[in-house]
Amino acid sequence: MVRDIILSINDLHIDYYTPDGVIRAVRGVSIELCKGESLCIVGESGSGKSTIGLATIRALPQNAVITRGAILYNDIDILKLSEEEMSKRVRGKEISIVFQDPAAMFNPLFTVGEILLDVIATHLGIRDRRKAYEYGINMLKLVELPDPERVVNSYPHELSGGMLQRVAIAVALSANPKLLIADEPTTMLDVTIQAQILDLLKRLRNELSLSMIFITHNLGVAAEVCNRIMVLYAGTLFEEGYTEDILTNPIHPYTRRLLECIPRAGRRVSRLKFIPGTLPDLRTPIPGCPFAPRCEYTTDICRKTPPPIYEVGYKHKVSCHLYQKR
Repeated sequence: MVRDIILSINDLHIDYYTPDGVIRAVRGVSIELCKGESLCIVGESGSGKSTIGLATIRALPQNAVITRGAILYNDIDILKLSEEEMSKRVRGKEISIVFQDPAAMFNPLFTVGEILLDVIATHLGIRDRRKAYEYGINMLKLVELPDPERVVNSYPHELSGGMLQRVAIAVALSANPKLLIADEPTTMLDVTIQAQILDLLKRLRNELSLSMIFITHNLGVAAEVCNRIMVLYAGTLFEEGYTEDILTNPIHPYTRRLLECIPRAGRRVSRLKFIPGTLPDLRTPIPGCPFAPRCEYTTDICRKTPPPIYEVGYKHKVSCHLYQKR
């Protein structure tokens, strides 16, 4: 069966230049995403998840530099587009993003309707205000907002966090993108609203045939919305596979420890588990596996040599010396 690849990221390297040194935030990550597929990128804060999402829409901060690699969207080399071409052809129109803090996405001086109508006019060319208004109302209904006529005339501070996140999703989808990047969109919401937003994203992905990259630090959340999971650590790939395989048969010690940290209903424990230690300093060279100082299975080769990526099952990859081919 021919795989219809919509996004291909090859050997991506991204550095941040800071007064304290160069941070090697992403180091050699490759991603393939097919049409209609959803991929969760999972890892601790500082693992490079959001950096990859921002690089995909060319929205990295000024001190970030892509030093190596390629990002291809439907065979369009994103890194070779001018900023004008990127804005007109790809960003917001073909690829949209939803951030974790919806309040930071909206200008408090404008109603959410004014922001939504501006996006509709820019990307869809609907200049007739009445038609644009009707389209905007339909988008708010799509994300299951009650009383969309009131919402469209509200300022951001007049809406709850959950309602504002739904508006953010409506804005992101208003230009009918083919790929949606959701960067921890439920982190700042309470548990009940989190579940509602996850259900909404699942429904929209199926109804609109969206491809999606969902960025999160929570493997439990990843299980809810994604076909595949990619586990990152210190800017490198540790494990990748279908969601069921990752959750039922985690291979990398880091993935197993992440799963152990998820609280489970019906299991009483005296204290929640955690992974001792911290991420390595990405300003300094890492000679071996970046997880070696925190891993219970560390040997000399782990400290000295970066592990290659091994195929351990169908579409199941792991970067760990424990699984070296003999």
